[in-house]
Amino acid sequence: MTEALYNILLHTYHPDKTLRTQAEQALETYLNTDPSALASLLAMVKNREISSDLRKAAAIQVKNKVKPLWDPKDSSFVFPDSHKDLVKSEIVLTILDENDNSIRRLLAESFRKIVEYDYPDKWPNLLPAILSMAQTDNVMRMHNALVLLRQIAKRYAFKPV
Repeated sequence: MTEALYNILLHTYHPDKTLRTQAEQALETYLNTDPSALASLLAMVKNREISSDLRKAAAIQVKNKVKPLWDPKDSSFVFPDSHKDLVKSEIVLTILDENDNSIRRLLAESFRKIVEYDYPDKWPNLLPAILSMAQTDNVMRMHNALVLLRQIAKRYAFKPV
């Protein structure tokens, strides 16, 4: 499905309005019916052989779909917990290795939304895992782990203790 998804995303930027509309509808159908869609989008974001624009488009789609898939009030599509767990681990790993600031920001926003719904009850090992990831000699991974920690901190920034 990744190649089909690649073509759909490519056509969402097509100058022909008819092709663009068809691609947007196909993307919406795919994202609302296939539980593996977010994982496929994250795989596209990770793929350095794909153009930066398409990687950003995939990251935007992840960001736009996380809230409705995690918030049961926003979606008629039931997103299975097994797929949620896969997306959670993949988004963390993707952010850790991302060197493009705009893509990292998009994914960090997606991560923050997931944290809002799942942390700490459904993701109790998140904080220890990120803290261990921050203890590395790889400056980029350390920086990105701190980006993840900042997103967790944002969840509690204005809540009473």
